[in-house]
Amino acid sequence: MNDNEGLLRSNTLQKLDIMYTAPEKMFDDITSLAAFICDTPIALISLVDGKNPFFKSHYGLDVNKTAVNQAFCAHTIKADKDVFIVEDATIDKRFKENPLVLSNPNIVYYAGVPLINEEGIKIGVLSVMDSFTRSLEKNQIRALKQLASQVICLVKLKESNNILESYKVKLEDSYKLDSEFSAMAAHDLKSPVNGIKSLIELIDSKNKHLWDDKDQQYLKFIFENIRRMNRLIIGLLAYSKSDIDSINKEQIDLENLVKDVFELLTQDLSLTNAKLITSKLPIITSSEVAVTTLFQNLIGNALKFQKEGASPEVQITCKESEFKWVFSIEDNGIGIDAKHFDIIFGPFKRLQNQSQFPGSGLGLSNCKKIVESLKGELTVSSLMGKGSVFVITLPKN
Repeated sequence: MNDNEGLLRSNTLQKLDIMYTAPEKMFDDITSLAAFICDTPIALISLVDGKNPFFKSHYGLDVNKTAVNQAFCAHTIKADKDVFIVEDATIDKRFKENPLVLSNPNIVYYAGVPLINEEGIKIGVLSVMDSFTRSLEKNQIRALKQLASQVICLVKLKESNNILESYKVKLEDSYKLDSEFSAMAAHDLKSPVNGIKSLIELIDSKNKHLWDDKDQQYLKFIFENIRRMNRLIIGLLAYSKSDIDSINKEQIDLENLVKDVFELLTQDLSLTNAKLITSKLPIITSSEVAVTTLFQNLIGNALKFQKEGASPEVQITCKESEFKWVFSIEDNGIGIDAKHFDIIFGPFKRLQNQSQFPGSGLGLSNCKKIVESLKGELTVSSLMGKGSVFVITLPKN
């Protein structure tokens, strides 16, 4: 073994973050099985980083490490063999003065298989030991090698889990920063926008007698853009809160909630010919704020995205299974091209002209976030010119 090999092994184990970690059942099962197959009282998974070898799993021993100058596994690492065997350590000049041979656990027989990762680096050893002279059969040695391969698979799995956990933490931190920024930006933008609106209204009321038709048109454009900016700010604030508000759970009568939302939206949009059709909707346990926002956005879209002169019709149905609710919100609107299904749930994604269908572009993104925070799923199907169906699947618990 040269210095480069030792450095590679040390760096590899450091990246794996497995040295001096707590016992884990998946590794303990391997040593227990190795001892059973080989009929030995001791089995170890040793990790060797150039310092004192660390026993990730130790069957039949109460210690989790040993001095490097006493370690049989260090010799296994150095040896260029697929299995390193010491048949009688009491007469082997390399080990006969070893404290592990002369005293507890009184090692006489040793068999070790190096743990070699995909890069060919020996990171440790799977070994079995006995206090009597003996030998292993070919089938036992083959099984020991197979178990060593399983140890490498477990190490790789642990590495993958560590990476996933690291990404999860980074995503959570990123989401938190994103939400905080969105809330801060929305809050900070509200004040100057409202200030501009108040100032323009004051100028308009003071000089209304001076405006000609063109001036009136300009002012109309200004107020429309201010309203648009306010909608964007409100949407941005809702987007930042859509995951937080889903925490509180309460009993919700969806039949009443949907009717109230529909009535408010039709009044706001000045729709007198809109129609709501519902099946028997249940009482569910969830966040009222989250569910209200969810249906408000979906029903609002169903009413808004209509052909000129059309009579909006929204049909809401519910199917129940043992573990979940499945709600369908179907409309007779302009529909969505199937090629856009993957992008419509992204923030600020708009498919229509702002002047024709005003909005912030955050509605469906809010819906997606809300449903996911409730551990559910939101999907869409649609035909251009025929309407759309949004399906919400929510767990009962």
